Amino acid sequence: MFELPDKDHVVRYCSPSALDNNHIPKAQAFQLRKIRNEVNFSVDWLEFFSNDDTILKKLKSILNVYQERKLLYRNNGMCAILNNNIKLKNEAKKYSFNLKVYQPKETDSHFLIEPSDDLYLAKMLSENIKENYLISNVLKKYK
Repeated sequence: MFELPDKDHVVRYCSPSALDNNHIPKAQAFQLRKIRNEVNFSVDWLEFFSNDDTILKKLKSILNVYQERKLLYRNNGMCAILNNNIKLKNEAKKYSFNLKVYQPKETDSHFLIEPSDDLYLAKMLSENIKENYLISNVLKKYK
């Protein structure tokens, strides 16, 4: 099983309904997508697109992959970038996660994370976003 380097990043598409009034992803952006019958939390590996020299170019490549996979995204949605090596722990609640990130097919950027169906985990992930980018800004830059 391929493991992502600790210094690398994963990207999660966040729909407009999962954003707050300031376009910041809420915890619900990091829950399983019931409408798509997800059983694992789905992300894309940002550094997979090593030929692209900027984050915006890498995000545009990820949006192209979404189109190839026939995944819908909206221009007012967000791409949230998370560090791969996040250690999620809350001593007060005696809660910790060892996230298992694995790649179903070695030929693409798609990765799955386990455990994935937990509200507390979703909240912790939403609080650990490194950066986020509005889809319309990515598309505007690279038409």
